[in-house]
Amino acid sequence: MSLKYNLSDLPTGSESRQSHVEFIRVNLELLLAVAWHGYESEGRGAIVIDVSKSKESQIGISPYQKWLNSESYGCYLSQSTAERIATESGYPNPFQKEEKRQIKEYKSENQVVVCFIRTDGGFSSYVIAHPFLTAKQAYEANKTRLQAEFTINKPE
Repeated sequence: MSLKYNLSDLPTGSESRQSHVEFIRVNLELLLAVAWHGYESEGRGAIVIDVSKSKESQIGISPYQKWLNSESYGCYLSQSTAERIATESGYPNPFQKEEKRQIKEYKSENQVVVCFIRTDGGFSSYVIAHPFLTAKQAYEANKTRLQAEFTINKPE
């Protein structure tokens, strides 16, 4: 899965909202599953996908491809872990005012907060709900895939 887009999608030098929303649409069930697992084990947070660390796809540059964690760096980051990292490292918290509000207000039972770290260093964040699946149902349906393809580590 690649998050590098065609130049026509990058009118301002950063990834387009349309590409992000399409990536989320294609991968919503899996994103909900990852978010539910993170919420249950770590508390409120968001899925963070670092576009700058994503590999170029071998089959083309497209936001329509499925999320493969080996090709697109992403993780669940809880609000408390982000605050702890910022305190211990001295780096700013990646969740700023808008992301903190989204994380505080999203409905964990059927919504997910997805943040993209763009190649220009900026953040684009979205709160999305599945039209008929709960996050727990998505997790149960994708549990085997999560255990096989995604490393599930708890912060120390």
